[in-house]
Amino acid sequence: MKAAVVRATPLVDQLELEDGAVVLVGSGDHARVLKVSAIALMVLTLARDGAAMRSIGRDLLARFGPPSDGSIDDAVSALVDELARQGLVEVCPGG
Repeated sequence: MKAAVVRATPLVDQLELEDGAVVLVGSGDHARVLKVSAIALMVLTLARDGAAMRSIGRDLLARFGPPSDGSIDDAVSALVDELARQGLVEVCPGG
């Protein structure tokens, strides 16, 4: 897995649900409401102060078990990439 640090972007508001959360990101004309899964919510929580990709993978594996197909590293990378596309996290090169 890439040596990278994931940081959650600040949320305007968040409503936790049984299966994840509804989050408000951005403001004004750029505000968006998104529903995130329980796994994505855990990533956002873990990355609040910045977290290494590998550390996030270990925590997700411990909480949710292995992905149904592929490796945990690939699954975390794909999820983090999608969260970044949605503006929920930033990925910074790290060591």
